[in-house]
Amino acid sequence: MLFSALGTTLKKAGSKEKQFLIDYTYQYQVAEAAASNGVTSYVLVSSAGANAKSKLFYSRLKGQLDEAVQQTGFKQVAILRPSFLDGERQEQRTTEQIGLSAMRWLTQFIFKRYRPIHAKVVAQAMINAFFSKTAVPTYTIYELDELFPVASGELTKETQTNPEAS
Repeated sequence: MLFSALGTTLKKAGSKEKQFLIDYTYQYQVAEAAASNGVTSYVLVSSAGANAKSKLFYSRLKGQLDEAVQQTGFKQVAILRPSFLDGERQEQRTTEQIGLSAMRWLTQFIFKRYRPIHAKVVAQAMINAFFSKTAVPTYTIYELDELFPVASGELTKETQTNPEAS
């Protein structure tokens, strides 16, 4: 099994090209190498709004990776698409902290499915998503608010057959 949560910000990467290299290319290369070396299951942390056809750079690269990993030969793939990640960080991100505070307040009333999620909850959802799989080839996406019940073990989602993994 391979768990993947690699990612960076545009600011830290320094350019869209470098962010694509880290968030897509490196992750895809590791996934491809793992699949070709016998790893059968892959759990990927993606992003809310991931869509390979998006006009937004970040959403598009995450969507492209989501689609690409289906072609790697894993028997089981689980993709988690969390909203804003919350948790302890080594560096201070003032703008992010303001945004998280605003989202915590706003999502109490509207856009509830976009509420921030703690990194520890995402990690538990990754583990539970893996262990909830059946023996048949599957490709499953867990969206935003589904991650909370997955993390607590309350949600075992119907899986979609992944014909590429057969």
